Amino acid sequence: MGRSLPIKNSPLVKKSPLYNDYRTKKSHWHSLGPTSTLRWPQQPHSPHSSRLLAWFQERVSQRLAGVDGPQNPRRRIVLPLAEACDAVRSSVLALAANDLSPQYPKNDPWHHKFKELSQHHHQGALSLLASELKRLSALPLSETCPAASLVPTLASVMIVCNNDLLNSETSEWRMHLAVAREILNVANTHSDIEQSFSDMQVFFLQEYYATSVWMNMTNFNRVDKIVMKPPTSNEDAALSGFVHLIHHITQLERMKKAGEQSSASDTTASSSSFQAQSIYTEIYG
Repeated sequence: MGRSLPIKNSPLVKKSPLYNDYRTKKSHWHSLGPTSTLRWPQQPHSPHSSRLLAWFQERVSQRLAGVDGPQNPRRRIVLPLAEACDAVRSSVLALAANDLSPQYPKNDPWHHKFKELSQHHHQGALSLLASELKRLSALPLSETCPAASLVPTLASVMIVCNNDLLNSETSEWRMHLAVAREILNVANTHSDIEQSFSDMQVFFLQEYYATSVWMNMTNFNRVDKIVMKPPTSNEDAALSGFVHLIHHITQLERMKKAGEQSSASDTTASSSSFQAQSIYTEIYG
């Protein structure tokens, strides 16, 4: 997510209360058992839930899609998942309220009302995620955790990340992306992440991949190994080919810089040259 939302070049927050919330804050509604598969109970619908869900369906999902249409995954995948998972629902409501608030003048009571609703649902999502991440971090290496059971957690984190992308004054979205990476690390450790993915799994992996590429586009940090092999493009990611191209171009720049820093090593230079040639071949055919 976040491909059509503004990304500001704000400094990475090294320590924040929100970061601590993910690890220490308890759920106000329930605690997840050690064998939870994220089949969480629904909260009572708030008076404004219907309006916020309608706004997400009609406006937010359209903005976030590369190409809007009947198969828009925000409507086809995210909204049904929000009905089944409380954390996803809270994340969706927070994003919709945050997007709806600026539609009113700043002196309008509804502007402040939707801001408050966004913060309320945002904190609710973080509280639920904190409990689930605590459970995942305690999983024994021998315990199997089906990749499909991690999808609601990954979905909620990516939607929360998207919500923070709307707030140009914060860089908390970087922290959320790091949390998404840890969820995928759990999938790598406790399940067969290379299995045949469902449409839902592919979509959220693509969302993580695209956001990761944009995040690293202006720096020379090493690319996360998790996103080195992007998921296959499909109708749910109309811009995935373009994102893949940007990823390749930034890889070339990183290899160029690495070659400059290690010019004394013929082995490194030769390896970088070979990788660059492979990337150019894939880009230009």
